[in-house]
Amino acid sequence: VEKFTDDRIKLIKHSYNKGINAALNTAFKHSSGDYIVFMASDDIFEFDALEILYKTLSTSDAIVAYPRTLWIDEDNNIIKTTHKEVFQDRIELLHYLFMKGNGLTSPGMMIKKDFCDFFPSPSSMCNQQDTQIHINLLLRGKPIFIERQLIKYRRELEKKSNISSNILATHTR
Repeated sequence: VEKFTDDRIKLIKHSYNKGINAALNTAFKHSSGDYIVFMASDDIFEFDALEILYKTLSTSDAIVAYPRTLWIDEDNNIIKTTHKEVFQDRIELLHYLFMKGNGLTSPGMMIKKDFCDFFPSPSSMCNQQDTQIHINLLLRGKPIFIERQLIKYRRELEKKSNISSNILATHTR
């Protein structure tokens, strides 16, 4: 980020690792646009992902847009694509979140900032913060789903240093 000379790009760092929710809270506090997009440092966006997300959400009455993701490993090998659950409405989707699991992905998720009044999030939460965000959004308005795969979401299989790795520490948290 430091290599860019563009006034629209801001680098904001904490003096130490305060966790994901503290980072999200800081990002929201310092954001100035009308839309928020989630992206981790190890995720990869397709070249036109932001354009498609913006055009889709800005012309819709939805408050959040979810693109399809492709899961990749440490070496960029494809692990799987996100499933294509079909939900009739946001209440059915909320039921799925509580009863089945998180079928939504936060990488690439674009939100209309006006509907983020639930921030700041509790800094003590170190897992499932995305589920909490999805629930808050679904309680406020409707989502829109983009069928095109726009995001490559990295899931570490070998190193297991990712906060969402399928390891005992993650399950314990």
